[in-house]
Amino acid sequence: AWLFAAPPQSNNVIQGFVYLRDNTPIESAVVVLQGSCIEGGRETTTGRNGAYRFTSLPPCEYVVQVLYGHVAVSRRVVIRGR
Repeated sequence: AWLFAAPPQSNNVIQGFVYLRDNTPIESAVVVLQGSCIEGGRETTTGRNGAYRFTSLPPCEYVVQVLYGHVAVSRRVVIRGR
């Protein structure tokens, strides 16, 4: 699985897409967001087009992890303060 996390926007959003190596979107993959500034983390699943989105995030360094079958892929994303 491939994980794409778009750069955070000014409204403190982390969003992106999850694809197979052949660019097929992965539906219903579990996406976990962890960071020291959000207790317990957050979790969502990808939609039909492989999209995920987390909103209202405080400035922090996050790890976005995708779990799909026996595969786990992760990426660091930073939201900077103003």
